[in-house]
Amino acid sequence: MNDDFDLCVYLQKLAKMRQTVLSTSDLKEKLKISDDRIQQLENGNFHFMEYPYNYYITKQYIQLIDTSEISKVKADHFKKRIKNSIIQDDKNDNVLNSRKIKKLILEFNNWIKKNLD
Repeated sequence: MNDDFDLCVYLQKLAKMRQTVLSTSDLKEKLKISDDRIQQLENGNFHFMEYPYNYYITKQYIQLIDTSEISKVKADHFKKRIKNSIIQDDKNDNVLNSRKIKKLILEFNNWIKKNLD
């Protein structure tokens, strides 16, 4: 990933350009997303949907406005990162956390039985 390229700033720049090229209603029709998601995207929040949907919609958005830096937009920008590992979406993270919590509760209950009974 290119460290000099800031996708958030790029999307905010495109938002200003988009207003002269395409109306919000036309954009909404072309991308098939809500006004709220358009606003999030144009504010630089590209995690407005799960990966890979956020990636493909953002790429479509860029293609409609200005493709001068589209080659710098990589799929890895859109995947969530936790401790140097990539997860696909929040659902995976929630499942992982609930398993860890259940395991900790079980270990704690076993410790209580062993040490306090």
